[in-house]
Amino acid sequence: MEFIDPHFHVWDVTDAARTGQTAEMIEKILGQTIPAYTVEEYLEDVCSIKNMACKGCVWVECRSAIPLAEASWASGECLKLLGGSTVDEFRVVARCDLTDEDIRKRIRRMNIVSDLVGIRQVLKHHPTEPKLTDPSVDRDDYIQDEDWLNGYSTLGEIGLSFDLDVNPHQLEEFAKVVKRRPLTSVVINHMGCLNATDPETVEIWRKGMQALAQRRQVYVKISALDRIVPKWNTDDKAREDVRGYVREVIDLFGVDRCMFASNFPVEKCAGYCMAELYDAYREFVSDLDEASQAELFYGTAARFYKFGDFA
Repeated sequence: MEFIDPHFHVWDVTDAARTGQTAEMIEKILGQTIPAYTVEEYLEDVCSIKNMACKGCVWVECRSAIPLAEASWASGECLKLLGGSTVDEFRVVARCDLTDEDIRKRIRRMNIVSDLVGIRQVLKHHPTEPKLTDPSVDRDDYIQDEDWLNGYSTLGEIGLSFDLDVNPHQLEEFAKVVKRRPLTSVVINHMGCLNATDPETVEIWRKGMQALAQRRQVYVKISALDRIVPKWNTDDKAREDVRGYVREVIDLFGVDRCMFASNFPVEKCAGYCMAELYDAYREFVSDLDEASQAELFYGTAARFYKFGDFA
């Protein structure tokens, strides 16, 4: 089976002058210090998956202090994936502050980045639990800010998508944004960052995902399952629970708007290997027909991120 991995990272804090990435930020995100994760390591992880061939992948920003430098560096690194592996194409999702008054000029500068297809500005904020606020986020009102909203709309006008990374309680509010500003295609990162250990949070998440599913320009990445049910791979009940949430999302959005993603090396840091992860993905949807599985592993990501004939 061929697949596209629509969410992975590479970084190198030892080359901060070129990447803008810092050890402090990576440690805050991961909870541990990992100076670098290279494309060579990523390729080794991808190649560990049996009976699957990675044909494309999408690098996603890592909270760099110099987003343009980071994206340019990552694009150059991703070129190393081509030629000596099954990977034929890659795409780049860069970081950008959408409140910038001259957002079009900033995006034009980003066009020097090879295969740029989208922007991610993490918005994850929580009013009472600091650990649920991303270290790159300093305010909770971006989606009420008219400058930010105009920047968000600009992405759709110039053909770029938006990667949405928020907490469950922010999902329903963002549904109002996508309803009012329909030109920008959106992909929800990590199934809406659900933590299923809290029943109240599950209901808030479910309501937000249902609201977003009504908008046809909204897609979902099925990834970061350890956030949903920690250590789901060590317990049969936990595995079945996480499968249930995966299938709920697929039923809600349809196979044509869902895509499986590795989120490597973040999941690797949480104790998962790539082969184990993709074996689980295949098991979770093994009862679906071949065409549906092809959408989840390849087709949806190809359309959303403009691979191959969709470029």
